[in-house]
Amino acid sequence: AGKTTLVNALLGFVEPEAGSLCLDGHDLRTLRKASLRRQFAVVSQDIVLFDASIEENVAYALPPDPARIA
Repeated sequence: AGKTTLVNALLGFVEPEAGSLCLDGHDLRTLRKASLRRQFAVVSQDIVLFDASIEENVAYALPPDPARIA
């Protein structure tokens, strides 16, 4: 159905072969890729858990915050 292709295009990993892809009226080719990618959160279908507690897995890559983990 093209879900992966659409996400890859929105994140700037591939460009349309014809036409343009716009977000809020802005052609994605005119936006900085780093700025664009910060606006998305991608949840992979592949589940990866680290050999750690559930709390440490949930808080991975961010400073510990008990309120966020609860």
